[in-house]
Amino acid sequence: MKKWLVIATVFIGILGGYAFAQTDILGSAEKATTISAAEAKKIALKQFDGKISDFEFDGDDAVPHYEVEIKNDTEKVEIKVNAQDGTATITERKALKAAKTTNSSSTTKAQNAKLLTEAEAIAIAQAKASGTVVKAELDTEDGVQIYEIEIRNGQKEYDFDIDAITGAILSYEEDTDDDND
Repeated sequence: MKKWLVIATVFIGILGGYAFAQTDILGSAEKATTISAAEAKKIALKQFDGKISDFEFDGDDAVPHYEVEIKNDTEKVEIKVNAQDGTATITERKALKAAKTTNSSSTTKAQNAKLLTEAEAIAIAQAKASGTVVKAELDTEDGVQIYEIEIRNGQKEYDFDIDAITGAILSYEEDTDDDND
């Protein structure tokens, strides 16, 4: 008889603990998002002036957040807005291609322009992100010479595309390596 009483008590304890844990998880999820979608859009637009072209909520990560893509005439940026406290971080910045010119003299001038050195391109990237340079490569994309620079700092990885003539950052992406393998 005592054996069945102990088994029943343990079973009720486990079942009650499970129910309590589920209530706590659901309660936490409801409290996790304090910033509404409309507020997130306003916060993102304060970071970068333009028009929102994509918007979504990501609640699967440890910190729920909104991912906002904004474009204007010259750039496209991706911004993460923390759904708990409203902090915003630009995670990617990309220059949009300028309208192609039919003026052949300007094309020739650009082709004859002096290229930045690899060291100069690295310095431009390191001014924005500190860490170890793991890749620096001169490449041509759509007829434009660029330096592809990759920098790592702990679990952070930064990727840059830098115009090899002007030194402008054409693309910037920041990523966190979440792999704990």
